[in-house]
Amino acid sequence: MLMDNDDVLQRIKDIAGFEDSDTTLKAVIELIKARLLNLIDADKVPDELSYIVVDASISRFNRISDEGKTSSGENEVSATWQVDDLAPFLDDIDRWNVKHSTTGKGKVRFL
Repeated sequence: MLMDNDDVLQRIKDIAGFEDSDTTLKAVIELIKARLLNLIDADKVPDELSYIVVDASISRFNRISDEGKTSSGENEVSATWQVDDLAPFLDDIDRWNVKHSTTGKGKVRFL
């Protein structure tokens, strides 16, 4: 998807929470889906990987306003964030890619 400056500005406003949470969450979901689709080289998120979109979106949404931080602490409470929202799911994504790989599964016909 080619985005112009207005699109980029709107996306940043949505993610930073300058508008209602529904809009922000929709933007986060779009970004997570796009990143996942890039990793699996697909046009649509398969049902068996849809949980990744949900979990990674929640993680990303909860980190809004803390971009760039890897950890934070206050009194005795601390939080640590993944730098990559999809990092916890890379093994699952790799397994899906291997299972659905078309490499080496071609058919040869001799006429």
